[in-house]
Amino acid sequence: MSKLKIDTFGCCILRDVFRIGDSEENRVELNRNIGFISPMTMFSRPITKMQMGGVLSGRKEYYKESLGEVILQEFDREEIVNFIKRNCFLDLSKNIFEYLRTGENTYLFMDLSDLRFRSMVKDGYSVTIREDHCKEVKVIKALLEKEGFEIKNIEDYPEREVFSALDRLAEKLLEIYSREQIFFLYTTPTPLYINKYGEYIDDDETMHQRYRNCRPEAIAKYNDYFLNRIQCNVIKFPRKEELTANADHLFGLFSLHYMDDVYRYYYWELMGRLEGKRDSDGAGNPFMCRIEKEIETSRDRNHYSDKLPDRLIKAVSRDDFCEYVKGLEKAYSSLIVLCVKDTIGFQVSQPMEKALHSLGLRAHFRKLHQTGYIAVISNGIVVEEVIGTEECKVVKSSGIFHGNTLQAESKPFKDGNCASIVWNGHDYAINKRGINFFVYDHHTNTVCDTRCYDTHSKECTLTKNHDFLDRNTALLISMEKVFGLLRER
Repeated sequence: MSKLKIDTFGCCILRDVFRIGDSEENRVELNRNIGFISPMTMFSRPITKMQMGGVLSGRKEYYKESLGEVILQEFDREEIVNFIKRNCFLDLSKNIFEYLRTGENTYLFMDLSDLRFRSMVKDGYSVTIREDHCKEVKVIKALLEKEGFEIKNIEDYPEREVFSALDRLAEKLLEIYSREQIFFLYTTPTPLYINKYGEYIDDDETMHQRYRNCRPEAIAKYNDYFLNRIQCNVIKFPRKEELTANADHLFGLFSLHYMDDVYRYYYWELMGRLEGKRDSDGAGNPFMCRIEKEIETSRDRNHYSDKLPDRLIKAVSRDDFCEYVKGLEKAYSSLIVLCVKDTIGFQVSQPMEKALHSLGLRAHFRKLHQTGYIAVISNGIVVEEVIGTEECKVVKSSGIFHGNTLQAESKPFKDGNCASIVWNGHDYAINKRGINFFVYDHHTNTVCDTRCYDTHSKECTLTKNHDFLDRNTALLISMEKVFGLLRER
C-alpha cells in the first residue's frame, strides 16, 4: 500500500499529529512542510533583495551583500537546523507558494496558529520571529534591529489588515490545491495541563505570559474568517473543556502542546476523511473516551474540585483595589467580569491602571469617562474587552463558559445608568457607580466574589457582597483576611 503524501502548513501541532499518530511512518509521507511563518509576513517585500545599510554596511564581510544573505550566513555559523533555516529562507525570500508548487501535488494539512508569532517590520519588509530564546531569533533580531526594524505583535495589526492577509492566503492556496485537498485543523489553546503522573500543572510563565499572544478568541475569529473564504475540510476537537495539554510534551509546556491522545484523535479523524471512511467530527473516535477517562482520573487524584485555589482566596480577601486586582492576575481557573456603571471616572490612578493592565486588559482607563465598559477574562485570558463609542455608549457581552451562561450590560449615566452581570439567570452585579467585579471559579463551580469600586470618588469606595458564599468558602476568605492583617503588622 502506497503512503499518502501530505504537505503541512502551520504550527508544530500538524507535525505532532503524524509524529504521534503515525509513529511507525507506515501510512503517511510528509512532503513539503511550512512552519513558523505568520501570514502577516508572507506577502511583504523579500528581505533577500534588501541591501545592507546602517551600521553594518561598512563591515568587510558584509560588503555589497543583501540583508537576507547575511542572515543566512549567520545561520550557518550558529548551526541552525535545516528545517528552521529553510523556513526562514522561504520567509525572507517570500518564495513560500513557489515552494509548495514544486513536485507532486498532494494533500495539505494546515492551521493558523502561527498568526500568534511576532513580526519585524520596516518600509514594507517583514519577517516572522518566534520567542526570544530561539537561536534563529537571536540572529535575526541582532541584525534587523541595527537596520531599524521594529517588532509588531498580532494585536498591533488592524483587524482589516489581518483579514486582508487571510484573503490573499486563501487565494494563493486555492491556486495550488483544490478545496477537497485542503484539511484545516481548527486549533484551540488550552490552559489545562496534566503531567505523566496525572497531576495538574499550574505554570505561570506558560499559561499567563506566553499564552496571551495565543488568545483563543483571536484565533477562533481568524479561523472562522479564513474558513468562510476557503471553504475546505475542517477537523475540530468537539469539546474545548476536555482539550488538555501535556506538561511533559517533547517541546515543553505550552497551551498548544496537547496530550498524546489528542493528537491521536486528530490523526484518526484526518485519515478517516482522506480514506473516505468517515465525514463527521468525533463520531466513533476511540480516543475521545480515553481522553475523558484520563481527565476524570486526574481530577480524582488531585481532588481538584474540593476548595478554591489558595491564590484566589488570597485575592478576594483583599479590599485595596491594586492588591485585589493584582491577586486576580494569577487566578487561572477563574472567570472574571468587569462591568462599569455610570462612569469609570477621573480617580483611576496610574498604579490602578497598571494593575488592570496586568490582567491583560488594554483600555486607557484614565481616559475613559461616561461610556460603557465590559471585560471578560477566562482562565487568565482576555476573552472580550468592549468599550462604548460616541455613537453607542452602551455595551453588552454574552457567552457560554463550561456550560454556564453569561450576559453582561454596561450603561453610563445618561444612557440607563446600570451594570448587570447575569450568571445562569442571576444578576450578581453590585450595580453601583464605578467598576463592578464578578469572579467565578470554573473547577469548584463557585461564585466566589462580587464587588464594586467607585473609581470616580477619591476614596475609591468598596462595596461587596459575599452573602451567596457557602460556609466553608466564607470561612477560608475570612481567615485569609485575618492572616493578611497579621502579616502586615
